[in-house]
Amino acid sequence: MRLNKSRTVDFNGLSSVPTPDATDTWQPMAHHRVMETVIEHADARNLAIDEIHYSLVDVMSDGVVQPHPDMFATMYMESDNGVYRNMLGIRNSHNKRFGASACSGSSVLVCSNGCFSGDHIISSKHTKNVHESFNNRVSDMFNGVINTWIKNEHRYNGYKATELSNSDFAQLLGDAIIHKAINPSKARKVFEEYVEPRHDAFSDRNAWSAFNAFTEIHKESPVQIADSAKRGIALHNVFDRFCNNQIEHEMSSYVPELEYNQSQGQLQLIDSNN
Repeated sequence: MRLNKSRTVDFNGLSSVPTPDATDTWQPMAHHRVMETVIEHADARNLAIDEIHYSLVDVMSDGVVQPHPDMFATMYMESDNGVYRNMLGIRNSHNKRFGASACSGSSVLVCSNGCFSGDHIISSKHTKNVHESFNNRVSDMFNGVINTWIKNEHRYNGYKATELSNSDFAQLLGDAIIHKAINPSKARKVFEEYVEPRHDAFSDRNAWSAFNAFTEIHKESPVQIADSAKRGIALHNVFDRFCNNQIEHEMSSYVPELEYNQSQGQLQLIDSNN
């Protein structure tokens, strides 16, 4: 999440932010109600919320700070394999800049300058039906992202199960350069990060450790948002091809703990505690 001149608040602080008065055509949804809707849908699907970060950003108009700040949030949920966390981005504006919105995916970007990206993006305008509209769209989004997250479980478990020799890593590095997933000038840094990772969790000699060597170096190289997205897609494609056998094995042997709640019309993770 990239925000300019933001201030961090907790949920109580978010709940205390006043909502502008509604008109006949514009009926703003309270910031805390946007978040409650997302949280309620996550809870209904037994998704374990790890942490949530809330930020408020003042909006300037003609050099004057407007009385109602915009809200941005990131919500992290635990994954089954313990090597990454699922993420949602949420935003809401009381300045008619954008509606009640949420996004999710393997790469989520939330910026106060208007950038808002992910594999799944939903938004509802602040009209008289905004509460119902946003609730329904959040429900549809979660139904879609649960399936996406399961695919990512297969993908990253496949990376983790693919052991690498030195020549395997060299092949991955070469393919990443050819397919523009890494700048050639950064190749040496990727190699050094793989050989001596800064995080002990990536000391295993497998594709997951190699993948994280690339992403660590990516963090050091600021680029345009569009270029960063293209590079991330290219990197995933390189590793997906190399780890295809293990990914397919994960897909064929994995039995997700899911059920379809007919009354609510949504996918749910089965609560193993019950």
